[in-house]
Amino acid sequence: MMEEILQRYETSIAWANAARQITEEQWLSPMKDGKWSIAETVSHLIAWDRFILDVRLPHIAPGKQLASAPVDVETMNGDAARYARSGVTRDELLDQWVDVRSRLLDKLRTHSEESFAAPYYIGDREMTLARYIEGMIDHDLHHREQMDAFLGR
Repeated sequence: MMEEILQRYETSIAWANAARQITEEQWLSPMKDGKWSIAETVSHLIAWDRFILDVRLPHIAPGKQLASAPVDVETMNGDAARYARSGVTRDELLDQWVDVRSRLLDKLRTHSEESFAAPYYIGDREMTLARYIEGMIDHDLHHREQMDAFLGR
């Protein structure tokens, strides 16, 4: 189960590498009026991967109680969008995404199948690492569908 979930999570790396063919206009244009560009969306995904890698994952353990939201999500998302517009190139941003996603996957693979299925708590909600990562896969897919629709794929 664990490896199957991680392989699904890893598909973003192939998508990131394919995104290197996106034109600069496609990369930087809002996908819809008032919405993020692909660059801003990728930066948002990087921010969440870093959050998981640096903030969540080190504290996930069977039976452990974690804080509901140890970060201001709006601030984190706004910072990510601003960073994408800061002059960072498409390839630099995609390299950062591949790097952080690869490091996150490597760290996740150090967990046993049992720890992947063991319950812990975020606030008063029971969670498992498997369910948490499946939720992040759904988050990735939501954004990838938006990006693919914008690109006409």
